[in-house]
Amino acid sequence: GPVRVLDVAALVDDRPPAGVPEPVAVHPEDLAYVLYTSGSTGRPKGVMVPHRALANFSHDMVARLGTGPGDVVAAVTTASFDIAVLELLVPLTCGAGVRVVDRETARDGRLLAKELDSAGATVVQATPATWHLLMEAGWESPGVRALCGGEALPTALAARMRSALGTVWNVYGPTETTVWSTAHHLRTGDPDGPVPIGGALANTRLHVLDGRLRPLPVGVFGELYIGGDGVARGYHGRPALTAERFVADPFDAGGRLYRTGDLVRRLPDGGLEYRGRADSQVKVRGHRIEPGEIEAALVRRPEVAAAAVAVRGQGVDAFLVGYVVWRDGDGDPAALRDFLREELPAPMVPGVLVPLERLPLTPNGKLDRRALP
Repeated sequence: GPVRVLDVAALVDDRPPAGVPEPVAVHPEDLAYVLYTSGSTGRPKGVMVPHRALANFSHDMVARLGTGPGDVVAAVTTASFDIAVLELLVPLTCGAGVRVVDRETARDGRLLAKELDSAGATVVQATPATWHLLMEAGWESPGVRALCGGEALPTALAARMRSALGTVWNVYGPTETTVWSTAHHLRTGDPDGPVPIGGALANTRLHVLDGRLRPLPVGVFGELYIGGDGVARGYHGRPALTAERFVADPFDAGGRLYRTGDLVRRLPDGGLEYRGRADSQVKVRGHRIEPGEIEAALVRRPEVAAAAVAVRGQGVDAFLVGYVVWRDGDGDPAALRDFLREELPAPMVPGVLVPLERLPLTPNGKLDRRALP
């Protein structure tokens, strides 16, 4: 049939002046938003986040970062990524300003650096990939409060951020527990090794458990379960999946825990160290291998700007491929292989190293493993 075309601008101009809208009662368990996140099956899951969770997250971030009138929060994330909540909604609770950065600018380190300086940004949140672009562009802002999350923060990148920026937080959290659930303040005296993801946000409980939901001692890796006010209702229209991932809290009658699928261990100071996904281990010629450990070893070399690891082939023909972005555009694969042989068991050393100009990223700024050649 015929398509009717509406002139939105004309319709807006023709509207009578609107009066003051009636206040709407909002209760803590009312739905604030539904955000779809991709799953391992490829079928998106609609995470239902209530006002309770959004308010709890907002109050923690405002207090933790000290944001208020006069601050400018840079919005560099796509709105479909839940961390955009901190950039677009949290400033509304404290009177801070927002500078929305277009996608093309956010993908170019030099353009983004100029935009942040032009905006006078005081709070910047981004994934490690975006922070890498900014550091490579030479951006420095000693007064900025920086947050890095969405993927594991490489140790070398953490050191560069610490020297170039003001306060730096390494943050972690799944969409199902409302943006961030933990935070670690990077300090000069931090020990070498993986950057911790830190302790719990306000009104958040963190449990490191074994397969029978029993607490594990300090230093032992187990699955992370998260409880508290940040836990979402569940998945829209997916009761079976909700029951699988949101489980009864054995330590709090009537409470619920979200099963993250992430492996962590508790550190002596009470914070957490992230190891990777429980389901991300791969098997190559009988050896169970965690690609994240190989990637961490690769980026420990100063000549490596970024790296990723994938398995190619199947069965007895499976082999590891390391994808490397050289810091100066060119590097020595043989020297890098020698370094890996000293750092890793032989089965974990990639059989092939492939140089890339840059790693492929998703629209959310995370590594797009499916796009690796």
